[in-house]
Amino acid sequence: MNQIVLMLKQWRMFFEYRKILLLLLLSVSSWASATDAAVIYPQLPEPYRAIFDTIIQGIEEEIGKSVVKLPLDKDGDLTAVSAVLKNKRVDSSDKVAIFLGKQSLRAEELMDDGGVPFILGAVLEVEEHQWEQHPILSLTPDPVLLFLRLKVLMPSARRVVVVYSPKNAWLIKLAQAAAKQYKLKLDAYEAHDLQTAVGFYRTFFSQANSQQDALWLLQDAMTVEESAILPLVLRESWNGNLVIFSSNYSHVKRGVLFSLYPDSFAMGKSLGRLAKTLLRSPGKVKNGMRSLRDVKGAINFRTLRRTGLDMSEKSLFETQYVN
Repeated sequence: MNQIVLMLKQWRMFFEYRKILLLLLLSVSSWASATDAAVIYPQLPEPYRAIFDTIIQGIEEEIGKSVVKLPLDKDGDLTAVSAVLKNKRVDSSDKVAIFLGKQSLRAEELMDDGGVPFILGAVLEVEEHQWEQHPILSLTPDPVLLFLRLKVLMPSARRVVVVYSPKNAWLIKLAQAAAKQYKLKLDAYEAHDLQTAVGFYRTFFSQANSQQDALWLLQDAMTVEESAILPLVLRESWNGNLVIFSSNYSHVKRGVLFSLYPDSFAMGKSLGRLAKTLLRSPGKVKNGMRSLRDVKGAINFRTLRRTGLDMSEKSLFETQYVN
């Protein structure tokens, strides 16, 4: 009986793979016929599937219906996608590939010698050696927009403190320039482990000035660890009436004052514009990480009332209020 069940599972997996492979191979003829973009994306359950669908809708809106969609299988096998992108019938001079999601970080090995320029999008963490090798649109909100929202809500802000791990060094460089723009002092502390990160936070809370200082939390599993660091930060900020803002939407529901998060459709349009520029004027597209400017805002209304900050400005971004 167990052997029959195992055999049925193997046959189901075989037919699922054949279905994906057939879809990919049927895409070759359409991708070989006109100036197109191929979008490679993971097949994920809801609600993530809807997010990627919306991003792709934005890309299609910008580029047109010549977009060819190439889904990855559940195991992230790139073999079939690679066969399509490297097919000899495809003229790579007028094609571009857009890889979405963390599986796109394997694009380098897939695209070697493929001849098709490509963009990475909707990614959060990138290995250091990839920072300057490809055009990459991150899910991380642009520090300029975060600091703008901070100054609107807290005009008295003079200093922003952030604890970051080395993988976010690229973002801190952008944040230094953004802080100068808004006359903020950015104190950025690099932590290589959880204990060091906790030490930096404790130092901040022991010295913080609630009228001038704000703490910025990143999308970083180590320096903003959910089970130990985040509860500590929320408790200390509440006791000291200190302002915390975040690059992670989920933190607003936990009590952080505000966050910015991706506008999926607008992000798709930005990826489409970047792809068109890469095709028409490759020299104008610089490699490297790009922070996200296509964002919406979320504010914790209860925290806003507690801090007594300015509630009048509601038009800066599309804003969701969380109680």
